[in-house]
Amino acid sequence: ERMKSAIVLLAMICAACAWSAPCPDFIAQEKLCVEMEWLDGPKMSAYSKAKFTFFREEGNKRVILRPSKELVFYPWMIMPNMEHGGRPVVPTELSPGVWEIAKIYFEAMPGHWEMRFRYADEADKKKPLFKTKVEFL
Repeated sequence: ERMKSAIVLLAMICAACAWSAPCPDFIAQEKLCVEMEWLDGPKMSAYSKAKFTFFREEGNKRVILRPSKELVFYPWMIMPNMEHGGRPVVPTELSPGVWEIAKIYFEAMPGHWEMRFRYADEADKKKPLFKTKVEFL
């Protein structure tokens, strides 16, 4: 009986590992993976462009899905004594679940930049669904 329980537990752990492995970042509220790819940049003091893709792995297949609510994408600056947003960006939904974000501008300042998104109905920019530190070229 103990051996059977150990095998079941091992199978559950392996299944969890298999799910998390292909997912670059996981958005728990949506049960979706998100992958961010730089199409141009990232560049300091010049415009950059990125692509966000939302998906689930189903077997050996990646199924691209639109999140359940409208999203707002934005750059965010973390400085030693404060943090704030950047210039507005231009999001374009290329297909359901795939967005191109253009006109991302990272001003040269002390600290580091992040790319973030949140639900459009969530006013607090300090509580994003997703954030990733920008590593410049």
